[in-house]
Amino acid sequence: MKEGENNRFIGTLSQKELLRLYAKHVNSPKVRFFKGFGLGVIPGERKGVKINMLEGPKPTDPPMELYDCHSCGGVYNLGHGNPKIVQILKDALDSGLDIGDHIQLSEWRALLGKKLTELMPLGITKTTFGVSGGEAVDTAIKFSRAYTKRRKCISAIGGYHGHTGFALATGDPGFKENFLWNLSAFKQVPFGDINALKKNISEDVACIILETIPASGGVLIAQEGYFSEVRELCDEFGVMMIIDEVQAGLGRTGHFWAIYGGLYEHEKVIPDFLVLGKGMSAGIYPISTCSYKPFIEKAVFKDDPFIHISTTGGSDLGCVVACEMLDIQSDPKS
Repeated sequence: MKEGENNRFIGTLSQKELLRLYAKHVNSPKVRFFKGFGLGVIPGERKGVKINMLEGPKPTDPPMELYDCHSCGGVYNLGHGNPKIVQILKDALDSGLDIGDHIQLSEWRALLGKKLTELMPLGITKTTFGVSGGEAVDTAIKFSRAYTKRRKCISAIGGYHGHTGFALATGDPGFKENFLWNLSAFKQVPFGDINALKKNISEDVACIILETIPASGGVLIAQEGYFSEVRELCDEFGVMMIIDEVQAGLGRTGHFWAIYGGLYEHEKVIPDFLVLGKGMSAGIYPISTCSYKPFIEKAVFKDDPFIHISTTGGSDLGCVVACEMLDIQSDPKS
């Protein structure tokens, strides 16, 4: 948008009216929550690391300008409206690309899959695409159960992997009890406690899923050697190791992966699955990925290549955006 032009997508109504509509038609408890600590405001223009609110909390207050330190949990790793990302999406749209067809093959899923393989820990060469991190976690757990023919899953107390399906089942009681989603096959143990894990792992466990840094649990850092021991236990019992780097991956720890040469640089643990979301979108187009070792594919897709699909997951436009994001994030000069 050129300077001086009106933005027809921002400030369509007064903040007061927008808050009323949000409360009436979307989520009134959320409006009360933000008003309760003085942030009953609507985001307006956003660029780089800043967000401008439409107005202040009170009608007499000037509009607020905030630094976005939250970054939507890692969605805006490249800031708001990164010009390279915006331009490549425009170019893709102008070229005639759309979301594509999830049933058909895709040029851009192939290209993004190749790029991910080049960046992944050694041996992780396959990717199944989704829209959200929760969907990618669901995929990893589904595939683990298909491969091992087991039901049980172990996760960490205080961890967070999403609000859907199997992902919800891995979470703390506060996330799932209201929805009657306490599945008996899902067990939680304290993060970083290898002895607790040893007491609960067995040959009827399909997978262990862990964040490299559980943010919801209080930004926890495991002691050195923990993930290596988890890997050894998984190998011993034939359990799939799922690492969730939806928030910690893509350079957020100063290294591309926290699990492999990053935060735990002396371990270089290679999981069976590495799950990504949030930052894969570059803040522009939703996409998530569940990447895994190739032997898993045979157990999942051997009888039916359409047994797992996602209508808008891995859309052509999303893949174009993600490829550009990975080019930027993996370039030492960026």
